[in-house]
Amino acid sequence: MMGKTEETGVRTAISALTQLGLAEAAGWTPAERAALLRLGRDGLARGDWMTACGLLEYAALLDPDRAETWELVAGARMAARRWAEALAAVEVAWALGRTWRRATLAALCCARLGDAAAAERWRKAARDRAPDDEEEYRRMERALEDQEVPS
Repeated sequence: MMGKTEETGVRTAISALTQLGLAEAAGWTPAERAALLRLGRDGLARGDWMTACGLLEYAALLDPDRAETWELVAGARMAARRWAEALAAVEVAWALGRTWRRATLAALCCARLGDAAAAERWRKAARDRAPDDEEEYRRMERALEDQEVPS
């Protein structure tokens, strides 16, 4: 899990990227940026991890302060079994907005990387942000239980 110093660094980097205005400088309209995200999601849906990673990583650079985009980047990297890179992306998403889903993704990455202590800290963070909705709560618990099984 990121410490306060690392999280401050991530927030500073995101702020700097946002101020660069890469999307505006490149002439990307909001509709085009949305299409880029849609194409990335489509790549994930059809199992084309590498294409999805490239599209979503580019989308994250164009809109660096959108936590949802970073979460999608993490998912694409996880699908490609790029665990350390996925963890980096989910930590950016976490710095932008803390949710049980992001903590669960981070726990899975840490478990796959063999860092049981970090995985447990992320599991605790997920449970600390447990959803009120019963179905969502069960979904979170299933995801966390699945991680505890050795792979």
